[in-house]
Amino acid sequence: MLDVICASQINLDKFFYVNKFANPGEEYKILDTYFAAGGSGANTLSALAKLGFKTAIIGAVGTDSDGDFLLEETKRFGTDTTYVKRFDGRSNAIYAFVDPSGERVMYFDVQVGKRIREIELDLDFVNRYKYFYLATTQVRKYLPEIKAKICYAPGTIGVTKGKENIQDILEKTYALFINDEELQKLIGKNYIDGAKQLLEEGMEIVSVTLGKEGCHIFSKEGDFRVPTIDVPVVDKTGAGDAFSAGFIAGLLWGKPLKECAELGIRLSTFCIQKKGAREGHPTKEQLLGNV
Repeated sequence: MLDVICASQINLDKFFYVNKFANPGEEYKILDTYFAAGGSGANTLSALAKLGFKTAIIGAVGTDSDGDFLLEETKRFGTDTTYVKRFDGRSNAIYAFVDPSGERVMYFDVQVGKRIREIELDLDFVNRYKYFYLATTQVRKYLPEIKAKICYAPGTIGVTKGKENIQDILEKTYALFINDEELQKLIGKNYIDGAKQLLEEGMEIVSVTLGKEGCHIFSKEGDFRVPTIDVPVVDKTGAGDAFSAGFIAGLLWGKPLKECAELGIRLSTFCIQKKGAREGHPTKEQLLGNV
C-alpha cells in the first residue's frame, strides 16, 4: 500500500512581514514579503513527501499563473497530482501579516478551491493509501467507502458550525488533529473533557496542540503531554500542519504514540525557524537526527 492521500485547499500564501499590526487609522511599513504554496493539508502532505513517503493530494487550482506555480510546487517532492483539477478562474490565496514574534493575522481569498467538491474520485485509487488526511469537508460524501484510516484536521473554519455539522466525519475519524481553542469551540467544554468525550464516542487518537505549551495526546491507553523545543521563532505559520506531518510519520514508521508526538514537535520546530509554512520542513535524516 501507499502512505497518505490528502484532501485540502491549495492556496498561494502571501506573507507580509511587519513590525506591528495596525489598529484602525494606523499605518506601518511592510518590512519584507514572501510568496509560497500553502493550504493546511497541502502543507502537511508536502512535509510527508519530503520525508520520503508516497503521497497524493485532492484539490483544485485555477487556470491562472498562480495555479501553474501551485501545481509545480505540489509535485516538487513527488506527490501524485492526478486529482488536482484545474478550473477556470483564480486560485485561492491567503494574505498573512506576520509580526517580529512570529504571530500572524490571516485573510482567506476563496476562489476556485471551493470547487474541490466537484471532483469525482476513483475509490480504488484512494483506497491504495494507508491514511486519508482530511483538511476539508468538501469530499465527505466519499467517507463511507474509504478504507484508509481517517486523520481529520478541521481547522478554525471547520469547527465554527459546531459538532453536529461534522458529526459524520468525526464518527469515521481515527485520529483528530486540533488545537485547544478549536476543540473547546467544537465540543463546548475545556479541551481535556472534550478529548475524553471524543474517545468515549469511539475515536482512537485525539492530538491537541497547545501553542508554546507543546501538545497533549489522548488515546485509549491514557494521555500525556510533550513540551515544545525552545528555538528562535521566525514565523509560526504552518506549525500545526508540520506537527501533524511529524505525528503521522511516526505512525507510518510504527513508533509508539509518545515518539509520534515528539516527532510532531520536532518537525514543527524546524518549520517555525523559517519563513512560510514549508521552507523549514526537514528531510528524514534531519528529523530523526536527535530523536
